[in-house]
Amino acid sequence: MADFCRQLNKEPREISNDAIALLTRYDWPGNVSELKRVIFKMIERSKPIALDVSLLPTHLSRASVALRPIPLSGIDLTGEVEQFEIALLSEALRQCHGVQNKAAQLLGIKPTTLNMKLMRFGINVSQFK
Repeated sequence: MADFCRQLNKEPREISNDAIALLTRYDWPGNVSELKRVIFKMIERSKPIALDVSLLPTHLSRASVALRPIPLSGIDLTGEVEQFEIALLSEALRQCHGVQNKAAQLLGIKPTTLNMKLMRFGINVSQFK
């Protein structure tokens, strides 16, 4: 967090207990790189000083998107959609034990599209085998 705060020229941040609880309950199928992206985005969108649940991507909270209020500070829709897509890709790969053709079929996309998305998000398939 300290490194990300320096990169973004922001004061050091603290994470609320509720946000920590959600972060620790999540399975992190995208591994450390996904966690780093989530923390970076939280810091990027935060106002001083606490990182709270409202800054977490939707897929990390138990509530549905429709029930989760949008904070007054707004959201990064593109980032939220990206994090949700990463979670879906990772979950499909986990369920298919890293077999990309099966994961693509499960997601209803072409294997080439899956491969392109994996490269774009930096998802390492070997971690799911």
